[in-house]
Formats: sequence, structure tokens, C-alpha cells
Amino acid sequence: MEKLQAAIEKARVQRQESQTINGHPVQKPEVVNEPVKTPEEAVNSAWASLAQAELNPRILRKNRMVAYSGGEHAAPYDMLRTRILQLAQLNDWKRIAIVSPHSGCGKSTTVSNLVFSFERQADLRTMVLDCDLRRTNLARLLGLQPKSNMKS
Repeated sequence: MEKLQAAIEKARVQRQESQTINGHPVQKPEVVNEPVKTPEEAVNSAWASLAQAELNPRILRKNRMVAYSGGEHAAPYDMLRTRILQLAQLNDWKRIAIVSPHSGCGKSTTVSNLVFSFERQADLRTMVLDCDLRRTNLARLLGLQPKSNMKS
């Protein structure tokens, strides 16, 4: 078995040395010995690298974000969160979507308050995406300004 492994490795080295592009030999890539991350470590690292949004409590109160700091006004959203978590576990859901028949029904307000309710659970990670690209109401409700990546 060791002889077979040695022959495979020797053939691999010879193949890398003999590769050329337009008649010029290809240089061997340098091997970087980085520690291998487990999938859980990779996920934790990705979550840690996300930037925190700076939210203004005054704007949140003005826009009816009652679940931001918890309390009695957040109770209905906490009950909704608990029911969603129960159904998600029962049905093996990983994502939910909040939709309505037309604009102005309160999707963004509901989603914002629901996300704040989820956020207070230490063992959960929550990400919210506003998929209405024409009217990004969620950012307005939270008092966030979009960052432009376009250079003038």
C-alpha cells in the first residue's frame, strides 16, 4: 500500500512539473498551511465578521419598533416568535418569509419587531432580507442609510 501511495505522489509531482502554458512551465503554487476550520468555526467566523448596524432608539420608537428593548409591548411579537420556532422545529424549517397581498399591510413593521424578538434569544442567529428592491421600507423604518459602492 505504501508503494502505491509513493507512486501516486511521484506521478502527481511529475505532472505538476511538466505542465506548461504557451511553452512556459507553470510554477508550483505555494502551499500555505492554514489551520483547517470546522464548518461550525467557519460559520462563527462569518457571523463575527458581519458589521453591526447602529440603530437610533428614538427613530425606532417613532416607527413603532416596540420589540427593540422587550417589555410588555413586545409580548405579542414574543408569542409569535415562539410559535414560529415551534412550527420551524416541527417542520424542519430553516427560513420563513413574511408576505402580504399588497403594499402598506405592515410587513416591514412586523418583520422588524419579530427580528428584535428573535435577537433577544441568545442561542439564535437571525438575518433579515428586504427583498422589495424598489421600496426598501425596512431600512427606512430602522433609520439606516444604504451604503453606496459606486465611485463618482
